[in-house]
Amino acid sequence: MTALVEFLKTELARRNWRPADLARAAGVPDATISHILNGSRRAGPDLCNAFAHALDETPERIFRLAGLLPPMAPAVEEEREAVAILRSLPTELRLVAMRMLRSLRPGVSHAPQPPQPVRQDELAVSGPAQAPDPYLEVLEELWDKAPDWKKKDIAAQIRLAVEEYQRAQRAQGGRANSQEEGEASDAGRAT
Repeated sequence: MTALVEFLKTELARRNWRPADLARAAGVPDATISHILNGSRRAGPDLCNAFAHALDETPERIFRLAGLLPPMAPAVEEEREAVAILRSLPTELRLVAMRMLRSLRPGVSHAPQPPQPVRQDELAVSGPAQAPDPYLEVLEELWDKAPDWKKKDIAAQIRLAVEEYQRAQRAQGGRANSQEEGEASDAGRAT
């Protein structure tokens, strides 16, 4: 039984509806509902939209239940807080925050590169412009649009994130060094 069929059966029971009631509310023939409920037919986009309208659900949810969209990732504990924060922001800051969140999605490669030392002779030559760092662009935009009273908080959060990143890098470097030392001593014993 598909997730959509389970959902429809649950909704029919919850509303004390017969399949004919759902058919009428969705504006489809009774036989269509019967075919969906017995699994001999799958719901397409038009039928999913009709179910969403009839059951006062979002089309996205019905499409996911029908397998027409991939399932949603499970909710995370920070989700409610993030939504509350986004709703409280003015439009321009909300747009910046969304750009920042989108840049963090898996598969989106915008990893910041470590700063490269600049030679003195490179400063005088105006060569091709380097590709801008998307993280830096978003932070600059956030800084420009943030009210002055909020900039101290933003700077503190950035400082904490940088310190946490540096601690993690040091810890990772320590593990790598101890592994190399262990491998070197193992090699020394083998000879």
